[in-house]
Amino acid sequence: MHNWSFEEEACHSALVRRIMALQEKEHLFHTQINATCPSDNEGQVAFIYRLGKAILFYRELLTLFSLFLQQDVTSPPRRTDVAKANQIYGKILHDLTGQLDAVIRTNREQLLCTSLDAGWRNFITTKNTSKRLGKKAFASHMKQEKKCQKQYFDITATIHSLNPAPTEEPSIIPRKNREKSWLEENQAWENMEHELDAVFDNLLQSRQALATSLGFKNYLQLLEQKQPSKNFPSPSSGKISASCRELLSRLHQHRKDHLGLVRLRPFDMNTRNIKVFGGVDDWVAKTGTLLREMHPTLLDVFRSIISEDLFDILPNNGKTPADFCLQLPYSQKPYMFMNLRGSRKDVMTGIHEVGHAIHIHLLFNRFNKFFNYKVNPATSEFFALTLELLSLPHMDCYYAGDDISSWARTKFIESLLTSFLTFDTINTFEKSIYREAISAAECKQRFREAISGNLGLLDYTGYEKALELWAYRIPLLVSSPGYFLNYARTQLGALFFFDGVRNGKFSIADYVSLMERKCNSDVDEIFDEICYTETEESIDSMFCTLSAIAYN
Repeated sequence: MHNWSFEEEACHSALVRRIMALQEKEHLFHTQINATCPSDNEGQVAFIYRLGKAILFYRELLTLFSLFLQQDVTSPPRRTDVAKANQIYGKILHDLTGQLDAVIRTNREQLLCTSLDAGWRNFITTKNTSKRLGKKAFASHMKQEKKCQKQYFDITATIHSLNPAPTEEPSIIPRKNREKSWLEENQAWENMEHELDAVFDNLLQSRQALATSLGFKNYLQLLEQKQPSKNFPSPSSGKISASCRELLSRLHQHRKDHLGLVRLRPFDMNTRNIKVFGGVDDWVAKTGTLLREMHPTLLDVFRSIISEDLFDILPNNGKTPADFCLQLPYSQKPYMFMNLRGSRKDVMTGIHEVGHAIHIHLLFNRFNKFFNYKVNPATSEFFALTLELLSLPHMDCYYAGDDISSWARTKFIESLLTSFLTFDTINTFEKSIYREAISAAECKQRFREAISGNLGLLDYTGYEKALELWAYRIPLLVSSPGYFLNYARTQLGALFFFDGVRNGKFSIADYVSLMERKCNSDVDEIFDEICYTETEESIDSMFCTLSAIAYN
C-alpha cells in the first residue's frame, strides 16, 4: 500500500513479519478516525474503548518501526521507511488522541457515572491531552530533543562497534594489551568529541527552552516535578555512598595486590574478556537453565517470549548500542532489544532485560486491559535488578569452573558498587547542569568534578579527558534525564530483598509471587510488603552480604 522497502525482500526478519501482520489489520482501525461518538452514555463507553484500542494499535506500529530503524540506523531505506511511518501513523495517532480527548472533555461527568472500570475512571479523571497537544512551543522543543537524541545514538553506534569481541581464553589479559584496547576505545570517543559537544549543546538548550515553555524556571524544576520527592536520595544515602566507597576501595586494593601494581589504572579493571556464550541458541539455552534452577514460572514465561521471536540480541553494524525492553501495547507482549557479544557483562545485561520482559508479560497476563499497558518504571527496575542479584548463586549455568564463576560474581559486585556511586555522581551532575544554561564544555568539567570522589582507588592521572567524556558514554543522560533516580532507590530495595533471601527471610518463590501480585503496583507498595527500611542495621547487613559474595 505504501511501498515499504522491506516488501521487496524475499526473506523477512521476525520484526518485519510482525510489522506486516499488523499492517494487514490496519483497515480495522483506520475507520475510527472518522467515526462519530454516540449520544448515549453506554455507547460512549464502547466508543472510547474502540478509540483506545486503535490508539494502542498505532502506537505499536510506531514502536515496531522504531525498533526496525534501531537494528540499523545507517540504512537509508530504513530511515525512509521510519520517516514515512512517523508521518502516516503519527498523524493518525495524533488525530485519534485528539478525538479521544474531545470525547472525554465533552462527556467527562456523564462518563464517570457509567460502567467504566477503575482504570478508565482514573484515566478520565487525570488525563489532560488537550493541554499537551495544544502547546506548539512544547511540541517544537520536544522535536528538537528527539533530533538530538537521534544524532547522539547515530554517533555512538559507530563507536560501539569498535569494542573488542570477547574470546574463549579465560586467562588474564597482559597489561599492555589491556592498556592498548582501553586507549583505542577512548581515542574513538575523543575523535567524536566535537560532534558530541554540538549534540549536548543543542540538547541542553532545548531542555532549558522546553522547561521555560511549560512555565518552569529551569529544567531541574521540571525534572523534580516528574520525579516524586520520595524517589530522591534519603537521609541514609550518605551512609550508602560511604559504604560503597569503603567496599569498592577494599576490592580495588585486593586487585592491586593480586596484580602486583603500585597504581590501579582504569584499564586494570577488565583483566579478562571471556566469551561466556556464543550466538542466540547458546544464550537461550544457558539463560533457560538458569531460570529453571531458580523457578519454573520464570522459565515458562521466558520460553513463551522466545517462542514468539520477541527479541533481538545480537550486535550488528549500524545497530543502536542500547539495551532495553519495550512493551508492545496492542499485542500485550514484551520485546527485548540488546547487543550481546557473549561477555561477562552481557550475561547480567541479558538477565536484567529478561527480568523486565517477565514482569511485562505477567502484567499483561494479570491486567488484560489496554489502559494498563504502561508499567511503573521504578517497579519494573526493582524486579529486573532483583533478578540479577538472585541469579548470582547460579552463575555456573554460564561459566565452567568455580574459580571463573567466583570471578564473575566479584566483578558483578564491583559493577554494583560502581553503579551506586554513579547514581550519586549523576544526581549531583544533573542538579548542576539543569539549574542554569551552560555549555557542553562546562558540562564535561562538572561531570569530572562530580565523579572524582567516586572512583575508589582508580588513578586517572594523565587520563582526565576520559573522565570528562564519561558523561557522553551514559545513554540515559540523553534518552531519559532523571531516570537514574529510579535505579538508585530500586537497586537498594532489590539488595534489601536479596539480603533477605540470603538470610532466609524471603525465597525466590516469594519473588515470583510478588511479581505476579504486585506487577502493576507502585514500588512503595512492594517496599511496604517486604518491610523495606534504610536503617544503619539494614544497610550494614546488605553490604555485609555483598562483601561475602565478593570475597567468596
